[in-house]
Amino acid sequence: MPTSVRPDPLAPHWKALSLQPGAPACVIKEAHRFHIRLAHPDVGGSDEEAMRVNVAMDKLGSKGSPANEHVARYVASGEPWHVLGLAPSADPKLVERAGKALTAELGDMPRLTARVHWAVANFGTPAQPPQPKARTLITPSQPPPRPTGMWTPPPPRAPVVGRPEGLPQTIDFGEFLRGSEAEHVVRLTWPGRAPHDIRVETAAPLIATITPSKTQAGRVAMKLAIDWESPLLADAATTRGFDARLTVHWGAEGSATIRVVGSPAQPTRIAVGPKELDFGAVRLKQPARAELTLRSSRPAQVTIDASAWLHPVDGKGRRMVAPIRLDANTPAILTFGLDWAPILERGAESIANKRAIKPSGRVHVRWDGGEIAVPVTMLVEPG
Repeated sequence: MPTSVRPDPLAPHWKALSLQPGAPACVIKEAHRFHIRLAHPDVGGSDEEAMRVNVAMDKLGSKGSPANEHVARYVASGEPWHVLGLAPSADPKLVERAGKALTAELGDMPRLTARVHWAVANFGTPAQPPQPKARTLITPSQPPPRPTGMWTPPPPRAPVVGRPEGLPQTIDFGEFLRGSEAEHVVRLTWPGRAPHDIRVETAAPLIATITPSKTQAGRVAMKLAIDWESPLLADAATTRGFDARLTVHWGAEGSATIRVVGSPAQPTRIAVGPKELDFGAVRLKQPARAELTLRSSRPAQVTIDASAWLHPVDGKGRRMVAPIRLDANTPAILTFGLDWAPILERGAESIANKRAIKPSGRVHVRWDGGEIAVPVTMLVEPG
């Protein structure tokens, strides 16, 4: 009897976020952040696109796997997108964000982290089948002729230490919050065994440490951190970035210079007023409106989650579903309307007995780096 394969009901949601089914939880989160910015109407998106991205996140938020289990499952895969949990057609910027999220989750797992770096570097490159190793016939050399007198062997030559793999030309910390523990790890691999005399010369505001790998011969980790006490970054009011150089020395003659750039930023601060959203006393089924004012210290996008009987509306009374874009230090007024169906359902007994009811709830204002919960009160008088 033939069998039928049931389609995956989550397939459209994985596709909407450019993900592979079963992608890591941290990659799902980064994919949602990436696509919701593209879906915003101000950058060419639409309310429908934003709703599709948000619905996909709601459906997939609990379906992600731990980062270590996912990468370990595909560590031997030849397709980079399998390692990252992304669709093969994913945007390069999303690939970089997924790689950074996985690296942060994996922490001290050098084997898995190295595979993530490989996947980011080779994303979009078709897998190459393994090539058979060529066999080389080695003919032993003839011993030197024995001298007539006492023969003294020549002194051994110092081994030649070549350039390590993994040396980037530029390291970009990107934009990071002032005072945060911004770090960047570069893993250097020498064929055979790493030299003992590896040293790093850094310029302000960088701090560098070298740690040999305990599991893989020939590999060391170079960790770069930000020195917030450096005069270059001491002024908390400045948002000036840095463009520094560091030089890695190894062996007797090996060295390489790397450019390091970054831009410190102040955390986004959002103020909400009033502290309590009060609709006051209203009659049953009476239309009512209440307003919140939002003000941000820098450009930001916020999402609004409210109790079931509340919904944000625009100036024409239409329900808002897309994220709200805030400009720096420019107040934005957010209006909320009432949805009477949940109120009538929960307060049916009190309404039938002609008693007043007091619905309560919260409005959650969320942005990248913070959240504010505003309590909501209202008195519904019997009709």
